[in-house]
Amino acid sequence: MDADFTADLQFNELHRNTQEELNDLLRDLDLPKSKVELLGSKLQQWNLLKENVGISVYRKRHEDLVNFFKMERGLVACIDIDGLMQTLSINHIPLDWRLFLPNSSRKQYFVLC
Repeated sequence: MDADFTADLQFNELHRNTQEELNDLLRDLDLPKSKVELLGSKLQQWNLLKENVGISVYRKRHEDLVNFFKMERGLVACIDIDGLMQTLSINHIPLDWRLFLPNSSRKQYFVLC
């Protein structure tokens, strides 16, 4: 051992990433959203992120379907069932559909099935 050598104890401490560092890392890696979620989850699990660091991935799968629906006064309705079914590759026969009204005094809603 070298008597003149002194260890720098700062390097023995675990570095926990900040939100900014994590954002930069994820942007540099250019991963798909599913892999970003997995990596973020593992880093949290291994306690490699500071306490206030969050992982959020916004998905946009619904964007193709939004135009088939309309919201009015808190009620959402499908305004193009044929187009929706075609987009979802579902073969349906409109005459086979029935209106179902559940007997519930707490909620008022209906379902076509």
